Amino acid sequence: MRSSHPVQTTSVLETFFLMLALYPDVQARAQAEIDAITGGERLPSFSDRSVLPYIEAVCKELLRWRVVTPIGAPHATSEDDIHEGYFIPKGTLVIPNVWSMLNDPAVYPDPKTFNPERFLTDDGQFKDGPGLTGVFGGGKRICPGRFIVDNTLFISIAMVLSVCTVGRKDDSKYGPLERNEHMGSGLVCFPQPFSCTIVPRSKKAAEIVVSAVTETSDQ
Repeated sequence: MRSSHPVQTTSVLETFFLMLALYPDVQARAQAEIDAITGGERLPSFSDRSVLPYIEAVCKELLRWRVVTPIGAPHATSEDDIHEGYFIPKGTLVIPNVWSMLNDPAVYPDPKTFNPERFLTDDGQFKDGPGLTGVFGGGKRICPGRFIVDNTLFISIAMVLSVCTVGRKDDSKYGPLERNEHMGSGLVCFPQPFSCTIVPRSKKAAEIVVSAVTETSDQ
């Protein structure tokens, strides 16, 4: 059963597993970055975030690549305005096309390709993408939960990559992964069902998972 809350975060995490199956090179680079910090001996934490720029970039590219909310929340103009020659009278309902903004090839070359390097400088440091705020709305009513989503994505993605490897699994039931397109009502989209493999990266990784689950259960 698909979780109803929060649907957006669930969709992005489903897309994350689809991406890993499609882009093993991204997965390998992300795992190497994490291993360099943790040594494969522990799960990553929020204190590691500043030294995991590639993981940060993966999180941002996930928000852009298969945007969960292709159209933003409706707003109304508070006064008459003219935008690129179009007169927009006060009180006009305006619905932002978030998908179009985040798939603009002039801003994001080859937008259909998952490429975290869009959010890295030449020397490998993270650089934010101001256009991504559209994922959470805008103006005075921008989603107040965006910080929770940001933190949830980072720690979930970092932990999964530190202990698991996601592999490709094409089958007759769902077909090749490349054909997977997002679907939904238009308000919230998510991947179509797909198959993939998820295995521990090593015996030590499996032990870390068991230990983390045990500690959580004891709390």
